[in-house]
Amino acid sequence: MEKLPAITAKIDLKTDFGTGAKLQRWTIGKPGAEVSGAIYLPKGMVLPTELTIHFLAGSKKHEQMKENIVEDKE
Repeated sequence: MEKLPAITAKIDLKTDFGTGAKLQRWTIGKPGAEVSGAIYLPKGMVLPTELTIHFLAGSKKHEQMKENIVEDKE
């Protein structure tokens, strides 16, 4: 399994979702980087100013997690 570097998500305090917004935006990487994007979480959720994301693809833990997924049957 290829080991990927840790990527830091930082809260974006500049994004304005408008009056009554119930989301906070966390950015990952920089635009154009190999890995970049954003995570949107409930505004009231208390979190540290930085989150570390670990990619588990191909790991033993990832395989165990996949076994516990329950898919919606609509």
